[in-house]
Amino acid sequence: MRDYTQIIDFVENYKDSYQEFLLKLTDDWKNLFIQKYVEIKKINDERNKLEIKNQKNPQILEKLKWEKQENLKSILLLSNTNFLMLEKIQLLTEGIKNIAEDTKKQKQTIQQIVKGLEVYQEIYE
Repeated sequence: MRDYTQIIDFVENYKDSYQEFLLKLTDDWKNLFIQKYVEIKKINDERNKLEIKNQKNPQILEKLKWEKQENLKSILLLSNTNFLMLEKIQLLTEGIKNIAEDTKKQKQTIQQIVKGLEVYQEIYE
């Protein structure tokens, strides 16, 4: 009984730390996403300039067109990854919240059982 109560106390004590970690992870992830998006945008801006300069060179234009498609794929993958990562963090946050609520209920139930056992112990003594 005591070990179980200690586990519940442990979860309650570290719930806030996990929440803080997930908030920091979310902020860091968003910053990384923005940084990578800006990098791809800069590459694409440079590609656009090269495209304008090389209007009369079909070979270079073809390579630049391929690069443009790859950049669009990169942006799409980056956006999807961002969405999925933020969704996972949200699910983790909700999971931690649910575990904390469940442990609180379990602790209350255990306390009620212990009180009931104490009453029975008094009766039989």
